Order: sequence, then structure tokens, then C-alpha cells
Amino acid sequence: MKNFKNLTYLTLFTLLIFISCRPDKPIPFCEEFPEQCVDMEKIKDHYYFKTGSWWVYQEVNSHQLDSQWVSQDWENDCKFRLTIKSSLDDYNRERWTHLLTPSKNCGLVEKNKVAYIERSKSKAGDHVGTSFISIYYPIVGDIINNYGGGVSKPYIK
Repeated sequence: MKNFKNLTYLTLFTLLIFISCRPDKPIPFCEEFPEQCVDMEKIKDHYYFKTGSWWVYQEVNSHQLDSQWVSQDWENDCKFRLTIKSSLDDYNRERWTHLLTPSKNCGLVEKNKVAYIERSKSKAGDHVGTSFISIYYPIVGDIINNYGGGVSKPYIK
């Protein structure tokens, strides 16, 4: 009887240890390494404009005024695309995000999962070119090819 009592206590003690010893929940990457993440809302605030948005600017060399406006926009989670028209020509200027790994929310996203914003200028029968805008300060070793344009500077830390 004494052995049964001791065995019962030992079994209960062992069960309590197994129940109480659970592994800690993993810390989300962006909480553990915030310097390696970028806020998608900041990117959208900087690069995304809704249809009907417009602005006027003066060309640096010719001093000619130009009006530009967003003729189309599309947004889904953290991705977006927009088309910009100009009063000076018939070309479409497009901007859209390239996410290497789709995100379910527009909070903090790992920088290596947010690749770049692609931009192009074209009209029917004439594609001027495509280039890329780096949307964060790249980590050493990152390579972003820039076809048809100069080196794009990143704006968002």
C-alpha cells in the first residue's frame, strides 16, 4: 500500500512538471529585430496615392509647369498599383510594389520580404523603360537591378 501511495505521488509530480513546462512562444521576428523590419504603412504613405490625387510641379531645366494625376489605383493588403497621367504627354507612369512574401497585415514586415517598387513609363506602341525604387536602406549584400534608369535612392529606414 505504501508503494502504491509513493507511486501515485511520483506520477502526480511528474505530470505536474510536464504540464507546467511548456516552451515559450516564439518572439515575432520584427519585435526581436526591429531594425531589420519596415512599416508597410510608411511605404504606402510615401508612395501610394488614390485615384484623383494630383499635383503640379515645375520642370527643373525648362521651367515648364506640368500637372500629374492618378488615373487608376488598386490596393490589396500591403500591395498597391497606380497609374499616373501627365498634362505634357500621353504616357502612363505606373508604380507597383513587389513583395517577396505576401503579408497578411500592413504592419511591420521583414525588409528582405519587401523587395522594391517597380515603375515604368509607356504608351501604346512605345515603352520608354522600367526601373526600381528601393523602399528601404538595403542590407549589405542586397542586390537590386535597375533596368532603364539611374540608381534609385532608398527613402525609408
